[in-house]
Amino acid sequence: MSWFSWLFPVHPEIKERLEAFDPRPVKLSPEEEQLVQEIKSKTEQLNRNNITRTQAYWEIYKRNPEVEWALLAHMVSRNAGWSMTDIRGEWCSRMLKEKEREDYFRFLERANWLIFQDAYPQLLLYEHCKKVNESSFHLLESFRVSTFMRVMWQDFWEHRNRERITISLIINEQNYIESRVLKRETYAAPILHDIKYYLEDWLNLCMIIFPSQKSTGIHLYGRHVHSFPELEDRIELGKQLYTLLFSKEVLPGVRAWCAMQPHTGSREDYWPRFFSSVLSKNLDHPYVPRLETHAPPRPQIYSPSLLVVWPDVHHEPPGGQDWYQSADVVEALRPEKISIEKADWDYWKMLQRIENLVEIKQKLLH
Repeated sequence: MSWFSWLFPVHPEIKERLEAFDPRPVKLSPEEEQLVQEIKSKTEQLNRNNITRTQAYWEIYKRNPEVEWALLAHMVSRNAGWSMTDIRGEWCSRMLKEKEREDYFRFLERANWLIFQDAYPQLLLYEHCKKVNESSFHLLESFRVSTFMRVMWQDFWEHRNRERITISLIINEQNYIESRVLKRETYAAPILHDIKYYLEDWLNLCMIIFPSQKSTGIHLYGRHVHSFPELEDRIELGKQLYTLLFSKEVLPGVRAWCAMQPHTGSREDYWPRFFSSVLSKNLDHPYVPRLETHAPPRPQIYSPSLLVVWPDVHHEPPGGQDWYQSADVVEALRPEKISIEKADWDYWKMLQRIENLVEIKQKLLH
């Protein structure tokens, strides 16, 4: 803990509740057992693939706009889907071998699946509590939800602090996948220990973007992803994305765009001038650069729909222990302040750098 944290502690009352919390399970009534099974069944049904998960988050947010994390999860899940289809798209198809592409997809898919199977029961249980107007967060133990979130949902129920529950869920999701994906050799080793991952660290796959519908068309807002393997950096990025998404400059346009644009996994969803989900014949020929000017490329960059290029995946149970160890985690509840700027030009320049890299690799191989 830093000297700043000692002088200006964050939410000491929550820290006290965490330290005093008794995690021992309680016996459930038949009605509660039935509710738990219904939530588990619904979660499994909607955790089929990135498309179903992304839509499920959106539906939760529409019904419960006070749960702002649901919209953040929806947008980040859209980005995960775009990254998954990038692997089969115009550029990665030329840069990565088949084994490398499959490893990358498994890495992204596992993280996406894990976060949903942990978070979605929490969202459904909150909906139930709101419906019956009674706290039932003791049931979170039945879903193996962290001690931290069991305390934070009760805090939200009592105080309705939207920012605090959102940041809590950000902290939870990143800690949850830390040991189950980032520290798991099966999923992380082929990616995090490979030089291509560090190459990707400044490419297309590592900028999270929020398309926003404006009167002048769709504009992009976003943040670059740096040091993805580091837990603290991922939490900080999550808080920055939350601040960005719920700023007055961004939120109305994002909600308008989400309402009119279903998630397909193709980047055509937000930039149809630049991307196309239609398979291009030029994939069988050497790549020809076409992003030299800020005009729509001819032909467009191939960005397939997710269900066309990736099948549903059967996942092993998550396993693992409760990540929560110390009440000092409340220090991470501090919000992030950032500047709000459009990212259209920055994003396009990044696409140009990717194209240059594809061209360089092509020349080296011939």
